[in-house]
Amino acid sequence: MSFFIADNVRKKLYARGIFPVVGKIDFEVLESLLDFVLRNREEKKPITVLINSSGGNPTPVHHFRSLLNVVGSDVKLRGVAFGECGSSALALLQCCTVRYGIEGCGFFIHNMQFMPKLDCALFDEELFRDEFERTKKLEAELIDLQCRRSGISEEEWRNLARLGSKMSGRAIFCTEAKELGLIDRVRRRFPVF
Repeated sequence: MSFFIADNVRKKLYARGIFPVVGKIDFEVLESLLDFVLRNREEKKPITVLINSSGGNPTPVHHFRSLLNVVGSDVKLRGVAFGECGSSALALLQCCTVRYGIEGCGFFIHNMQFMPKLDCALFDEELFRDEFERTKKLEAELIDLQCRRSGISEEEWRNLARLGSKMSGRAIFCTEAKELGLIDRVRRRFPVF
């Protein structure tokens, strides 16, 4: 289900230290989030990353993870997932200092999908293989992030991903997500709107 936040509501959220991540994850969204973090860090209070996203491009999450490593440890991100939090959005949630799941939120894990751009007239098998290998390495990096943060093993993550890939739409609900270490706490409510 797509979720739209009007500009006037978004501005009110920003003023309260809340950055909504709704819709697809991409470089623009995560560059805006990083800018928000840097502009608001002086307040010394947690910055809330409000997530309702099925995922998107995993590469920006990988970059964001790296950029957080050059920001001082005084920056605390509170991740709050509601509605849905899947794929690269779940990886983004793992970058947060504390992670909440709002009752009814569905979390989704699946194997990364390789979608090469092919030009049949200029097909280069070596380039194709290289892109495939890079995608596998990116997936391994994001699996490492999620496993380290949650405490689940890589094997367990891969089993969940296989199930998620086979059964499109297979949600992990809050109680199970907490048991798996994907979130720190289940919250009934988190009134921000």
